[in-house]
Amino acid sequence: MLNTGTLDASANGNTVNYYKAGDQLIKTPTANTYYNLTLSGTDIKTLTDNIIIDGNLTISGVTFNVDMYNISIRGNWINAGVFEEQTALVTFDGNASQTITNALGETFYNLTINKSAGNLILNDNITISDTLTMTTGNVNTGANIITLGTSTANPGTLIYNSGTVIGKFERWITTTAYPYLFPIGTESNYRSARATFSNITGAGGSIIS
Repeated sequence: MLNTGTLDASANGNTVNYYKAGDQLIKTPTANTYYNLTLSGTDIKTLTDNIIIDGNLTISGVTFNVDMYNISIRGNWINAGVFEEQTALVTFDGNASQTITNALGETFYNLTINKSAGNLILNDNITISDTLTMTTGNVNTGANIITLGTSTANPGTLIYNSGTVIGKFERWITTTAYPYLFPIGTESNYRSARATFSNITGAGGSIIS
């Protein structure tokens, strides 16, 4: 692997594969941009800076440690390993449809959807443990669920500007009586719901719309 000098990895169709049997640091390329990034081999592959992925991210049988750095991705997210989300932000901002695949379900700490065209398509369940920001663009869950928060003690935060969840959206509800937005609808119609609870007994729970 390149240890010194400059790594230009952004050419259309290019793939960089970190495949060493052992831990590796992911080099920061020119303009922080990879086209396709593949992580394979064994052990832990660790980010050393924020990165942009113009194509696909593939995690194959290894652990991807973001080390609190952020990722902007414009292609597909394919995880057949372990993603250690830390407190990082992952932004899906491609101008065509993108997919998220992890048979065990994927967890993000902060997730932003900022798509000028196409949908973010869930091939499996995803959870956002802290903040979901919907700037623009739809999420198509299919038979899967997008969950905000992990418990009544950690219900997560929704920052909403535009976009629709087409499918199932789960939110954790606490005893706080503020309106909970469910930005659901169809491809062509936004049919959101706001739920306000004034007499919650017990610790709360979750609701799937």
